[in-house]
Amino acid sequence: MSARLLRRGQGTGRTAQEGGDVKDIEIYSYIRDKRGRIRYKGEKAMTRPHLWQFDPQTQRYEGQAE
Repeated sequence: MSARLLRRGQGTGRTAQEGGDVKDIEIYSYIRDKRGRIRYKGEKAMTRPHLWQFDPQTQRYEGQAE
């Protein structure tokens, strides 16, 4: 998956074990055609966002990806 990362702060003041001060991660994957080529709208590549969030119980980021 081709991706770029953007982070959004939650700023809760809690520790990472409590799920605070941990950032959500937005991953953008390219939308591809049937042949596996990246689709474009004009000159801009089309992307699909995926949100990953930190799970304090497992101490891992969890989310969906293609």
